[in-house]
Amino acid sequence: MEKLVTTKNIKIVFNVLLILIIIFSMLICVSLVTYNIDKQRTLNGETPKFIISKNCMNDGGTVIYYGLGYQIIKWKQFPGNYGEPLDDDIVGYYYIGIEFHYLFNMIDPMQGPSIELDFVHLNN
Repeated sequence: MEKLVTTKNIKIVFNVLLILIIIFSMLICVSLVTYNIDKQRTLNGETPKFIISKNCMNDGGTVIYYGLGYQIIKWKQFPGNYGEPLDDDIVGYYYIGIEFHYLFNMIDPMQGPSIELDFVHLNN
């Protein structure tokens, strides 16, 4: 009967674990780099470049971008979403803001923003 624990088997297991750790570390590094690039692009008014998925909400124009381990939400909501009376004086006004979430801090956009949004007039 052969021994299950040999130096050859230990080396194989060690090499496999080392490769898995290297791959996992590289994924984390790529995720951090793409998150920071997309965050800066969004803050500069550009569309994120490294997104995996994009969802839109029917609330005035909110867009949710998902990347490798991160979420960027560009809020754009009609004033009526907060119960304000709608009249001609607020035509063209929206609640806007940008949220950034990384890994375990992602939120459900259907629950509403977790930041205070600015009330601004947009010409579009």
